[in-house]
Amino acid sequence: MFSIRVLYSGSINADECFHFYGQKPGRLIDSPSFFYLLNDGKHKILVDTGMESKEAVESHFPHIVDIPHTMGELLELAGTSPSEIEAVIFTHLHWDHIGNAGLFGNARLFARKEEIERAFDPDNKDEAYRRYYSRYLFALKERFEAVDDTFDLYPGIRLLWTGGHSEGSQCVLVETNEGRVALPGDCIARYKNYEEKIPAGSVTSLEEAVQAIDTIIDASDVILPSHDWHVFDHEKVIGGPDPVPYID
Repeated sequence: MFSIRVLYSGSINADECFHFYGQKPGRLIDSPSFFYLLNDGKHKILVDTGMESKEAVESHFPHIVDIPHTMGELLELAGTSPSEIEAVIFTHLHWDHIGNAGLFGNARLFARKEEIERAFDPDNKDEAYRRYYSRYLFALKERFEAVDDTFDLYPGIRLLWTGGHSEGSQCVLVETNEGRVALPGDCIARYKNYEEKIPAGSVTSLEEAVQAIDTIIDASDVILPSHDWHVFDHEKVIGGPDPVPYID
């Protein structure tokens, strides 16, 4: 069985419509951004790696971020270090999930093949992402291992393709003492996404995004959304603010 430590990468000030399909833009909110440390006593694995730095984000994307701790500081608070991480599993390769990936020199890097193809496409039509990937991800190209099926990466860790939010979005299912926990990336960014069956606001396939919610619900006992302050109600979050600035 694995334990899951939730790590607080920081907050992102952006329009709430990114979280909910069909919501009209105009409500700017601060949302938390989480990533996760898995540990079964033998293996230390990260799911996503949070945000790179304030300068990295704000020089490429139209968002304001607050990043109170470095990756090294967060992992130290969690009782480990970058050199002890043996694998990093990316739910998808968007900027708020891949920061500091280069710090993990001893780790295998896993992502869906669709995500890898998009990230390293020199003709990527998204200029901001093309520049960001070129600066922070291209040096890691040969280290990425492509996932192209649903399978058990380790006993107790299953990678489940969902698509929807991005072509290669995947959910990481983790066997814990509390049951099977879903780390769904941005297919379920907020509790409201699955409680009211509202897909993410940013999708590459609406049909896949709708189906992803049911797939993740059916496959798990517990779901930890990637950008919801109310995760603090259910989990001990490393590096988070005190008090928590809840937003409903």
